[in-house]
Amino acid sequence: GDLNVISKREFHMIKKLTELYQSKWENLISNSKDTDAAYPLLIKINEEYQNSDIKIMIVGQETDGWCGLLRDHKEDVISVQDTYFNYFYTSKDKNRRPFWNRKNFKYFQEEFTEKLSSKNVGFVWNNISKIGKNTRGKATSKIEELENKYFNVFENELKILKPNIIIFTIGDRRI
Repeated sequence: GDLNVISKREFHMIKKLTELYQSKWENLISNSKDTDAAYPLLIKINEEYQNSDIKIMIVGQETDGWCGLLRDHKEDVISVQDTYFNYFYTSKDKNRRPFWNRKNFKYFQEEFTEKLSSKNVGFVWNNISKIGKNTRGKATSKIEELENKYFNVFENELKILKPNIIIFTIGDRRI
């Protein structure tokens, strides 16, 4: 009964994200040759997010060296989505990064879960810059141009994921 409906809806949301990313992939790869761009942050949600009463997206700045150099083309959309899923839902390594600590993601997660305890609250992580450098820090202008021209997906992700609440934790240097 209901479980099949839930799984199909979740699959549909993931499928829409995958299709969005794949529609941009070849152009992105072929235009990344003269950049030090890392792979983009490709979202893959879990059932809890899909089925939540309240969907909350927490947005950070950028990844640092996510999945290696994009121009090497060793990964595909599915493998990068799986990296997101495993990192977001199971990795303990992320707790050492400032974005994930009690002043940031974890704080909002705990506060909303407690304050909205009568509801199922689901979280998704996103970044204002979908493509970061293959090292730490703010993306170069070449990477920003690459993203703007060939991987401008943020608005479409919002349409697919339909968050009720979006929290930007990007600091004032990005405004």
